[in-house]
Order: sequence, then structure tokens, then C-alpha cells
Amino acid sequence: MTAAFQWQGPQAIEPCDEGWLVCIDGAAFARAPLTEAMHLLDWEMVRRAVKQDSSCAAFHAGWVVRDGRAFLFAGEGASGKSGLCLKAMMRGFRCGAEDVTFLAGNRLVPFARAIQLRRDDPLLDGIHSARLFEGCDGRVCVEVRPEEAAVETSAATSTVVVLDPTADGPARTLSPLEGLQRLLGLCHRLDRTGQTLFDTIASLAAAGRVLVASPAAALALLDPPEV
Repeated sequence: MTAAFQWQGPQAIEPCDEGWLVCIDGAAFARAPLTEAMHLLDWEMVRRAVKQDSSCAAFHAGWVVRDGRAFLFAGEGASGKSGLCLKAMMRGFRCGAEDVTFLAGNRLVPFARAIQLRRDDPLLDGIHSARLFEGCDGRVCVEVRPEEAAVETSAATSTVVVLDPTADGPARTLSPLEGLQRLLGLCHRLDRTGQTLFDTIASLAAAGRVLVASPAAALALLDPPEV
């Protein structure tokens, strides 16, 4: 492992003389050892998801984007979101989030913190050690570099994949009602959705852009169809 980790954005963590500096919205928030700094950063993410002063709704999902095509991987813990985000990055996608997706109206708000994988995940074998550092809960973190991070993106034309590790075959389109129910069921705070976001989700579901798939079938969706 290495301490050569640094992430910049509205919430940032970077090395300093006293350990690691956590900045929130451009202002110094705390100086702490790396593990504690990561806990503080995670807490800020949770705070923005659940506190009344948050303007964003938050979903249990990760998202990536390439050439204007955004994919949301929605699912509970251990459903494969983090691994899919890393595999997508290996295909040239930019990472917007790996575990919690923030939406403001019809916009995907990036929070490209490190991707966290189990220690026995075979994906780690292909990652340079300079990009790895200790996580907060026994997992291993993979650095998301600034050039790999997504910018704010429209959610209106995204594809949402509800991950089901037990699913067989190719991705299956959910009915509008089921798609809406499944995605809203993964929202941390329904009262933060708002009419615009609700309309966006309903439109995606009605257009057949909310799917259910295993992680393997979801990965196949990232490659454009052959002409």
C-alpha cells in the first residue's frame, strides 16, 4: 500500500504535514491520519444524503459516463457496484460515484471518492500498487484520479441498471412501475427527490431505461453494439 493518495473536488483529501487534510467546499475541515480522514469524508457524504439542509437526493448506486452515455449501477451492499465502476473506468468511462449517487433535479452530481474493494477481489491484481491504500473497514481503496472523475451530468438520458447477482441471462427491462419502485426503494431520503427528479426517474422507467441485471450482464451493456 502507499500513502500517495489525493482526491480533489468539493470534498477533498490531500497529504499535509500533520497527516491528511480534509477540505469541505474548499475550506479546511480537519487534519487526521488517513483512516480517520476517510471516515470524516464518508461522514460528510452521509450528512449530505440525510440531513435536512441537503439539496440532493442520494441513491444506493454508483455511476459512470463516457461520450455523454451515463450508467447508474443501483443496488444494495455487495451487489457489485464498485467492481463495475472500476471495470467501466478500465474501458474509458469516467467515474461519478461508486456507492452513493447524488441527484439534484435531473443532474447527476459527482462524488468520485476512492473505489473500495474486498481484499480478495481479483480486480486488485491488475491495479498498480501506487493507486492502492487502506480503507476504513478492512477493504482496499483504489484511487480515482482527477482525470478519471466525471463532471456534473444530465440524468435524463442515463441508463439505470438495478443489480441482482442472482439474475440469469441478459439484462431485462423493468416495467415502468417496477422500475420506479425499485429505484425509489434505493433512495436514502424520498423527501429529497422533488418533482423534477421524480419526473426524470419516471421518464427513464417509461422509456425502458431501467433494467435489472447481474453484474456480468450489466458489464456487457457498457460496450457499444457492433454495427
